[in-house]
Amino acid sequence: MPAYGFKFPDLDFLNAMKAVNVDDWPSVNIEFVDKKFLNHSNLINLEVGLLNIEDINQLKLKIYLEKQISIKEFIHPHIQFALPSLAQINQDFLFHSGAVIINGKLFGILGDRGAGKSSLLFEMFKNFNLEIFTDDVMLIRKNMVCIGPRLIGLRQSASEKFLKKQISLIEIPPMLYSEIPIAGWFIIGWSDNLFLKSLSVKELSYELQRYDLLKKQRFVQINFEYYKYLSLFPAWKIFRPKKWAYNTDIINCMLKIVNKDFN
Repeated sequence: MPAYGFKFPDLDFLNAMKAVNVDDWPSVNIEFVDKKFLNHSNLINLEVGLLNIEDINQLKLKIYLEKQISIKEFIHPHIQFALPSLAQINQDFLFHSGAVIINGKLFGILGDRGAGKSSLLFEMFKNFNLEIFTDDVMLIRKNMVCIGPRLIGLRQSASEKFLKKQISLIEIPPMLYSEIPIAGWFIIGWSDNLFLKSLSVKELSYELQRYDLLKKQRFVQINFEYYKYLSLFPAWKIFRPKKWAYNTDIINCMLKIVNKDFN
């Protein structure tokens, strides 16, 4: 099961999340074990259990699950807790961001937790027939964005709104490509009124640092030159009131921007 720039051969039975042309992606070994087999000096709390990076150089993970969850739930979102360590060893870059394909170009969707990124991406997929490249975490390797799992995670309110029932994980179709260069950024959030602003290079650099998932890692040397590179791409901040109808408004706004500035 390739996702986030890595292959997880122990999870290859998840056919809905297959990616293509990933022969050069590193393989990560995952073993689900009893708690007594974990090295307790090197544990990461998964909220549903514990993750032990047994050998970071060999990319070996041991997982102890305290709660009964499906493998899909483990992949999205809980495998994300291991990604900072994996990305660090592989010299990748990792952001709290979704990504969508518009007119063949990839745009990152940045926003705080609870900003409505996943519900926006799901509406893009469901009502606008757009391809979703990754839901919640964006890994960039050698200037290419790597595809995420073929899943979108929805909060209860969004699931009931769009699907009339409670489903936390929505499967989305596989794609024909697994790496795409970034074309631009959208930062979303909440405000009393619909708000649109084009960001300067300096403003985007600040936003990227806010959503960098590697900054919290110990001993990580921040690559400010790479921030500068990523900040050269066009970016817009779009805020809206907390009403479902405004999702459609900002999606249409994004489409107009892309059609105007990228054709």
